[in-house]
Amino acid sequence: NIHTYDCSVLDVCYDNVFYEGSSTTVKGGKNLRGYKMGLLRGILPNGGYIEETCMDTAKTHDLEMSRDFLVNSNSLHPGDYLLVDRGFLDIELFKELNKKGIKVIIPVKKNMEIYNEAISQAKKIKENEWRIHPNKDRKGQSITLVKSLGMTWLSDKDKTKKPGNIKLDYDINACVIRFDISKNKDILSDNEILTSDNKYAYACIITNDTTIDCNDIVKMYE
Repeated sequence: NIHTYDCSVLDVCYDNVFYEGSSTTVKGGKNLRGYKMGLLRGILPNGGYIEETCMDTAKTHDLEMSRDFLVNSNSLHPGDYLLVDRGFLDIELFKELNKKGIKVIIPVKKNMEIYNEAISQAKKIKENEWRIHPNKDRKGQSITLVKSLGMTWLSDKDKTKKPGNIKLDYDINACVIRFDISKNKDILSDNEILTSDNKYAYACIITNDTTIDCNDIVKMYE
């Protein structure tokens, strides 16, 4: 089964202090009062449905609100896929989900070692090993698979060990997406997950499922 998870802020009247358990925060430069809801959805061929929810105050970070909820979810089963955004880039959460047999698919940020290693390796791949993006509407985009990146995303504890002493119970593959800048100028504004050279921009989506190819990764996440 395929699941998605994301969080939304539910705002209420800012001047009414009597909303029980609400908090104030700033979003998009605007002060607001309210709550935050996390929604785990099951994906069907033509849509999806809400399986489980969690709630907290509006100022609570998405990851901190969601960590235990996701690890202890009754809806996520071994072999299932969980699609989340970069707000849930946490190696400890990733490892806990991996232990449960959950296959995580998530984009990584350009300031992460795993991103830089994936892009570096992708640039060395021969041109005939790049595939056209499976979505025909994405003109000038191509994808490729980079394998065995587990050692480039480690817990703080593992980072203190010598490489020969690190025992990982997971590995990570990446789908690298390459954008022809001349054909994708309108969608290359996200500086958090994109780097670029003179001709191309690059994004990277990772997974702990090493049995699927780049086509599966990008189609599922999209």
